[in-house]
Amino acid sequence: MKVSSLFSKNKVFTLIFSVTIIIFFIGIIGNQLIDLQIKNWSETTNKNVKEIEEKSKIIINNYQNNLVAEKEKIIKKLKNIKDPTFKDYEEIVHKLEFEEQKIAVFKNDELFIWDKHFLENLIPNDSANQNYNETYFLDSGINTYLVIRDTFNINNDLYELFLAQIIEKQYQLNEDYFKEISLTKDISEIINSDFKINILKNAAKTKDGRKHSFEINNNKNNLIGIATFVKPSRESSVVELENLISSIQSLIVLTGFIILGFLLKYELDKFSNEIIKIISISIYLIILRYILIFIEFPKIILKSVIVDEKYYYSDFGLGLTNSPLDLFFTLLVVLIIFWYILKFSIEFYKRDKRKNSTNFYWGVLTLIIGMIIYLISLRGFGASIRSFVFDTSIRYFQSTSLNLTIPHLIMHINVLIIGIVSIIGSAIILFFILTFFKSLIEKNRIQFFIILFCIFVVSEIFYSFQQNNPQLTIPIKIFQIFLVFVIVYITIIFDYKRITKLIIYFLAASVFSIISLLFYNTELEKASLKTTANIIARVDESWYKTLIYETLLADFSRAEALTAFSSENSNYNSAAFKIWSKSNLQKESINSSVNFISLSRELLGGFGSTYPRISLDRFIDTNSVIEEIQIFEEPYENESQKLIRGIFPVKDEFAFLGYIDISILSDLNDFGFSTHPEFISTGKLNEKAILKLDKLIILDYRNQDLKIVYGNFTPNQEINQTILDAEFTSKNDAWIESEIDNSKLIIYVKRIYRDNIERILAVALRGKELSIGLFDFFKVFFTHAIILIIIILIYFLYYYKKETVYQFDLRSKLLVAFLIISLLPLILTAYYFRNLTEEKNEEAIYYKLGKRAFNVETYLNDNANGLFLYDLYNKASRDLNINYTIYRQNILEYSSQDLLYDVGLMPKIINPDAYEELQLNGSQEILVKEYIEKYEINSFYYKANFLGEDIIVKVADGFNKIQLPLSGSEVDVLLFGFYSLAVVLIIIFSAIFANQISLPIRKITSATRSVAAGDLSLEIKTNAKGELGDLVSGFQYMIRELKRNQTILAEIEREEAWKEMAKQVAHEIKNPLTPMKLSVQQLITAYNDKSEKFDSFFKKVTETILNQIETLKNIATEFSNFARMPKLKVEKINSADVILQSINLFTDENIKITFNNNSTNTFINGDSEQLKRAIINMIRNSIQANATDIELNLNDNNSNLELRVKDNGNGIDADNIERIFEANFTTKKEGMGLGLSMAKRYLKSTGADIFVEKTSSDGTIIIMTFPKIV
Repeated sequence: MKVSSLFSKNKVFTLIFSVTIIIFFIGIIGNQLIDLQIKNWSETTNKNVKEIEEKSKIIINNYQNNLVAEKEKIIKKLKNIKDPTFKDYEEIVHKLEFEEQKIAVFKNDELFIWDKHFLENLIPNDSANQNYNETYFLDSGINTYLVIRDTFNINNDLYELFLAQIIEKQYQLNEDYFKEISLTKDISEIINSDFKINILKNAAKTKDGRKHSFEINNNKNNLIGIATFVKPSRESSVVELENLISSIQSLIVLTGFIILGFLLKYELDKFSNEIIKIISISIYLIILRYILIFIEFPKIILKSVIVDEKYYYSDFGLGLTNSPLDLFFTLLVVLIIFWYILKFSIEFYKRDKRKNSTNFYWGVLTLIIGMIIYLISLRGFGASIRSFVFDTSIRYFQSTSLNLTIPHLIMHINVLIIGIVSIIGSAIILFFILTFFKSLIEKNRIQFFIILFCIFVVSEIFYSFQQNNPQLTIPIKIFQIFLVFVIVYITIIFDYKRITKLIIYFLAASVFSIISLLFYNTELEKASLKTTANIIARVDESWYKTLIYETLLADFSRAEALTAFSSENSNYNSAAFKIWSKSNLQKESINSSVNFISLSRELLGGFGSTYPRISLDRFIDTNSVIEEIQIFEEPYENESQKLIRGIFPVKDEFAFLGYIDISILSDLNDFGFSTHPEFISTGKLNEKAILKLDKLIILDYRNQDLKIVYGNFTPNQEINQTILDAEFTSKNDAWIESEIDNSKLIIYVKRIYRDNIERILAVALRGKELSIGLFDFFKVFFTHAIILIIIILIYFLYYYKKETVYQFDLRSKLLVAFLIISLLPLILTAYYFRNLTEEKNEEAIYYKLGKRAFNVETYLNDNANGLFLYDLYNKASRDLNINYTIYRQNILEYSSQDLLYDVGLMPKIINPDAYEELQLNGSQEILVKEYIEKYEINSFYYKANFLGEDIIVKVADGFNKIQLPLSGSEVDVLLFGFYSLAVVLIIIFSAIFANQISLPIRKITSATRSVAAGDLSLEIKTNAKGELGDLVSGFQYMIRELKRNQTILAEIEREEAWKEMAKQVAHEIKNPLTPMKLSVQQLITAYNDKSEKFDSFFKKVTETILNQIETLKNIATEFSNFARMPKLKVEKINSADVILQSINLFTDENIKITFNNNSTNTFINGDSEQLKRAIINMIRNSIQANATDIELNLNDNNSNLELRVKDNGNGIDADNIERIFEANFTTKKEGMGLGLSMAKRYLKSTGADIFVEKTSSDGTIIIMTFPKIV
């Protein structure tokens, strides 16, 4: 077949023509739609605006309807309680249907029940004029709520219910603990336009013609807000329509090309040249991949984070790796191509004919070229994995959680795929190299592989030393080479099933890719040390001023400030918090604050970790209004500290309203890292930092003296001297690895000269403990294992009805039993240890927080005289170094973290669980779990006595560091790491033991099938002892007895048959002889008497004799038929299937049997049972001739099929070659000499033949030929 005939021209032409016509007509229709839209734009825009308005109203009304329904449900439940207690009510209000809902119930105007997060400012004052049973919007300062309140009566008591649902969070926190909620953002994404809601009383519809406003009415149809969105512009609508048309045309092109792929596959199936097939498929897949890039698929139909470039981006290959999903598609294409090439390389190796005629020089040349390609591709793999770590915002090992986001999952899959590609690609190269050395491999396989492996290792070491920046480490690359050699060796030796091969490649790729990923993650962390040192070294006042300018000039800062100054009863603390949280001040780990200042220079409120202390009058002329940003410095607590301050005027259309102030603390004797709780700040040096600051150790030396130490670390003299004596490069930096307290330290040292001061910064990171390393490894491996399990399940489901070989056999049952027996105690132990640790941690937290609460009580009572209450509380917090909160009458009276309460992050009403336990149940103390966003806090509530009055002291671990032997996350890391390793080891050993125990049974099972097929020459070899050993010995003895009894029985049966036959023959012969004798006697008498009737009598007698002779002839024929072989059942059979069935009987033998079917037509006329016996006999003879490798090749030979059976046994003696097909000839002590003779007799009877082509001490080749059925 010619290459030009690969495609059916009519089908391809029809496809291309159809796609072209469809695209052409869509283009024409699209242009008409665009022209129509432009022509009727006024009508279209009105229609679009109305649709957007209706869609927005539906969404907002759904929120209102759900809130009303939830309110009715709660009231109904409350009314149904008989003789209610506080706990009964509390259980109801805590089981809200929707997240982020707040609830409170008043009884006779007194607060009765509330949930843990209810804020007191959600309760409207009398001036709010909010009607009952009506929804309305409420701005709490940092959140916008949809609220409803209603009244109801129970037992003559008046109850009032407040229910609120967060619809808008106006701030940002550490993204690890923050859940964004924004109704306006959700609606904006749905309507594809900027959407805003104004809930102020003086809100009015926009006068901007580019926008549209509409009224938002509540459940009673009363106005509660004004919604505004940007109208779709004509230009944007036209572009949107053009993009839609382009997307449809692109999808049609893609569909056409996919259909073309099916046509290509159909035609390629007819083609015999595998190389052409692989090249065609590769070209098709590459073109398909670039078509996807050109049409921006799947971005045109999918709006997801997995197509977001911020998670991963590389400019490699003109868009091949622009996002996690793009990378996945590219790697999938490469994997498919490599898989086809791997299959071809294995088949090419097995069927290659150059076994004894290899040209040494060609082999060496192939080895050199292949090795160069191998080493370069291994370096390319390293560069790819490095890109996966350095070119992504995903941090694979930063979190101790196993929960994966979709981008994380896709990147884990990409890591696995590129690992598989590396392993497969390397195996392909190795297979092609080995093809040129098959003769050497067959002579001494293990030694050859060891020598070749050593050559590769030495070459890799030499190649690595020649590079300035080698990818990966030499041990990791040697490990990859080792894996590839082992896989190739296993593939050559064992004929595993397809799924088994897939699992082997999968596991090897997973382990290798994860190890490489871990290495580059370590390199990234080391690079982070350098980045941290450089940032700290370059931090100066100019950088602080840049941050101040950036924050003051941001649009959201000015908009928030204008709203705060324009509104009545503004919470300036909340407004400052919103500005601070959305700015880079929150992302940078510096002490900073945002403050509001009135025109009279008074501080109205603020948020941050440091505040101005000196009046503006010291720095600014108060007689004139500031009209632009003013930057100045303010002295702070000591000479080394100062505030860098920036002031910016806030004004509306008519007048100046006040000032917004940004302050940053600069301290020469401190790094100035912020002290905010973890849930507020990122805990990193800046937004792009890799490591959190609490993971680092930072040392600052000035003129050889240690000035600042950051981190839980006390440097000794040895460490100090090591850092100071570091060998600096020309860039004034150095890397040091040291060990202290059995912990490895990786230290980056940077030297800076400034103002005649030599400053040396050392940023160090502790080496990872074994438990953390195991956790990181199995965290990714766990994902890979799930993917493997899914693939295996899909495979078995697909082949469930097609193949019956996959049964739940004894080995599988033993493996499952071992796993259950082993893993169940392991899981229970882990569960027990985890719970025990949690209990111990809870006890430790309870004790330590309780002790601090008691210390607060003691301090307050001991120092109560002579101080104002607020000053006393502050002094207690400073002197005791304890952050605490005091409640009186269930309402907040004081907190050292008062800003968090003032801005609305934490409720000022006591936790209802603590209230119930302490106030109602009379307990002295309670430990309660509380949450700020998703950040968990353990809060200890203690009923203290202060000057004869009861107060409640709250101390929380979120604001007071508690040292625990093992935290919850550390326990999880420890358990998951070590127990995952234990599980892997258990699975491996369970599989080995299950295989060893079931092996004798499987051998016996296979042997029974062989015996059933007539093979009584087999011998089971096993090392099993005990009952299994006795079973094998008994089975072997049974076979020998069967064989002996068969021989004896055959002889007896033959003897008895001959005796019986002799009797029968003698009897049958006597019957015709008697009348013949009588007739002859009568004839003689007639002749002697000269009878006149002699002629007629002679005729009669001769006829009688002839008839009796014919009877004797028939008897002789019957006797001859009795001696013949049984009649054959000749029919059309598939010789390849019969050969495979015969080979399957030897699966548990300690021998490698390879079958290569090189024929397209394997059908012959024959008896399948007799052919199977002949093949079994030849394989058994090879095994008994000490062969370890048997190869069967089925080839076409003109009009015949040729089966070549080659082994590496002892061969046949030259004297015996001519006699091996003779009956009763054997060279074995217990042989009968019938196997080969019966095989030849059968083959001859069907027109086939068998003969010895070659034999020597290296092995024998026997050929069987069969006429093919055309």
